[in-house]
Amino acid sequence: IHYISDNIRCCGAGTAADTEFITALISSNMELHELSTGRKPRVVSAMTMLKQRLYAYQGQIGAALVLGGVDVTGPQL
Repeated sequence: IHYISDNIRCCGAGTAADTEFITALISSNMELHELSTGRKPRVVSAMTMLKQRLYAYQGQIGAALVLGGVDVTGPQL
């Protein structure tokens, strides 16, 4: 189980280096997002960033990921 933010976690299967890389990248982006907005990140924001990063690598990331958390809209998976 990978830490994304205080309210968001991600579970991954596949190449360990790929899951560590992509979750660390999203985690740092979520921290920057929280610092710039002053609010806890929403799960949909993390999902959108994750989706954009995975698309940019065009299938080169060997990881299957499940993202979930709780935000102002309630629990999300």
